[in-house]
Amino acid sequence: MRIKREIIPVLFALMFLTCFLPRCSNDVSKAQEFMDAGMYPQAIELLNKRTSERPYDAEAHFKLGVCYINTGNYSGANERFISAVRLDSDYGFQIGGVYKNAGYAAFDEGRVSLAQNLFQAAVEYQPSLKDGIIEECFQKGESTFGLILGLDPDQKSRIADYYKSASDKAENEEEKVGYLKKAARMDHDRYGDDDQKKSQSLGN
Repeated sequence: MRIKREIIPVLFALMFLTCFLPRCSNDVSKAQEFMDAGMYPQAIELLNKRTSERPYDAEAHFKLGVCYINTGNYSGANERFISAVRLDSDYGFQIGGVYKNAGYAAFDEGRVSLAQNLFQAAVEYQPSLKDGIIEECFQKGESTFGLILGLDPDQKSRIADYYKSASDKAENEEEKVGYLKKAARMDHDRYGDDDQKKSQSLGN
C-alpha cells in the first residue's frame, strides 16, 4: 500500500506533463501563427490566456507585447515587455529591436512624436541602438532632426555642420542665409559670426 501511495503523485505529475504542458505550448505556437498572418486580436486572446495560466512564461509576455505594439496599444506593450525582461533579461535585446522598427514605421506615417517616444524606448532597452538610429535619421534629412536631438542633444554641432554644408551648396543668397541662420542657432560659437556677416551683406 505504501508503494501505491508513492506512485500516485508520480502518475499525476506525468499526466500534467503529457496533457497540460503540450496544450500550453501549442497556445504559444498557434499565437505565433496568428501573428505571422497579421491576425493580432486572435493572437492576443491566446497569449492573454497563456500568461494567465503561466504568468512566468517570458516568451508569452514578449509575444503579447509585440502584438500590442502592432495594434497601437503601447501602454499594454510596455507592461508586457517589463514582465518579459523581469523573467528573462535576454529579451531586452529583442524588445529594443521591436521598438526601433515601430519607430521607423511611425515616422514613415508622419507620426513624429510617437516615433521619438518609440526610439527612446528602443534605446532604453538596447543602448547600442542609438548610434544606428541617429545615422538612419540623418539619412532621411532635416525632418528627423527633432528626433535626433531627442535621442542625443550633443548632436547639435553635427546638425549645424549639415546646415552649413547646405548653405554652401545653396544656389541663391537667400537660401544660403537661411541655412546659415539655422547653423548658427545650432552652434552659435562656430557659425554665429558667419551668419551675421552674410546677413549684413544682404541687408538683413
